[in-house]
Amino acid sequence: MEKLKLSLILLFFPLIIFSQKNIIKGIITDKLGEPLIGVSISIKGSEIGTTSDFDGNYSINTKDKTEGILDFNYLGFTAKNVNFSKSTKVLNTILTPSTEQLEEIVVTALGIKRDKKSLSYSTQSVSTGDMAEARSSNFLNALSGKAAGVQVTNSSTPTGSTRVIIRGLTSITGNNQPLYVLDGVPLDSSSGDASVSVWNDGDDIDLGSPISGINPDDIESIQILKGANASALYGSRASNGVVIITTKKAKKGTSKINVNINSNTSIVSNREYPNYQYSYGAGNGGRIVQNAGGLDETIGLPTVGSFNRAYGAPFLGQQVLDYNGTVGAYVPDINNVKDLYNIGVVTTNTFAISRATDKSTIRFSYGKTLGDHVIKRMEEINRDNIALRISQDITDNLTANVSLIYTHQKVNNRMYQNGSKRNPANNYIYMLPNMSQSNLLPY
Repeated sequence: MEKLKLSLILLFFPLIIFSQKNIIKGIITDKLGEPLIGVSISIKGSEIGTTSDFDGNYSINTKDKTEGILDFNYLGFTAKNVNFSKSTKVLNTILTPSTEQLEEIVVTALGIKRDKKSLSYSTQSVSTGDMAEARSSNFLNALSGKAAGVQVTNSSTPTGSTRVIIRGLTSITGNNQPLYVLDGVPLDSSSGDASVSVWNDGDDIDLGSPISGINPDDIESIQILKGANASALYGSRASNGVVIITTKKAKKGTSKINVNINSNTSIVSNREYPNYQYSYGAGNGGRIVQNAGGLDETIGLPTVGSFNRAYGAPFLGQQVLDYNGTVGAYVPDINNVKDLYNIGVVTTNTFAISRATDKSTIRFSYGKTLGDHVIKRMEEINRDNIALRISQDITDNLTANVSLIYTHQKVNNRMYQNGSKRNPANNYIYMLPNMSQSNLLPY
């Protein structure tokens, strides 16, 4: 029995020794001798790895590898590769701080790219990812809340003008809109609501802004330049700031043809409605009619079409001569306002194809936007976007760029503003509680 136990011990002892003989230990410090915590240590070309403890100590089992490279990685320090062999048991390492920092490159005036820290004025980049995901028919609406000191006032209509104010108003009576620069070309930033006024009896239409028709899928970056120093190269037109828009182009480094298809659908609906009373109907002084003059001469029923306020009698189902000249019941229609509104749907489909070589790039895209408003047959938008971006390196120091953007937009039945009688929503505000769309038939 004793011989059997001794034989088993002698049998497993070499295996235990073999499984632990390829262990490398050490301590990792910085140049001052301070231990580094959480340094990642791995063997190149394998999945074997470990990390250093609170004292900078580490221990790694190389297993069946008798030689190789230990890779030391630590955030803020330069990565270090150290060779090891079968005889390596202790390997202490000193890591040095990395001098490379991630610098933010921004697009400044005239398309010049510079390091953000070297600028003497304020500038801010705007993320364009949200514009392509949760979008509206006007991409300027997505700037709201994305940049400090930038105030965005959305239009009251889907295709109207969006006002952007950078660092507050600079003029009481003049234009406060920034200058928009698209691929280095200044654009007309005038708003389509310049003639809209409450003093024009409300018969005004907001025709929108030319810049709002750009397809968000074609935008690579948006840079906002704030203050006079930032926009000095653009002259007096940029006194209210500059919004620099750069469109996408093909990425160099691959000769493959890239095809991108993006489809987006947005649904718009009314969230809530005002509280209307549905206890009293058309009339005056608590009555449907005041005297016999308000009765129809033929059938003798009271007429309700001559009243524009709901100061009449309580709804009891009385017979009346309705708005369309037929006999009806004096009852409320509690959904008469809600029936005006639908669910608005806006769909955008974009097809883009691009290719790049070491010296040239080309990108072409076509976008189609179709949509309607929450009011049926109002603000029906049909927009086509075509974008072409070409670049060619002529010499090492000379590059030619071509940017072509074409937008064709057609909007049927733009919404009239303010208190216009041609605004359906304005008329529905004063709709009597006993009036419904069926009362307007035939029309």
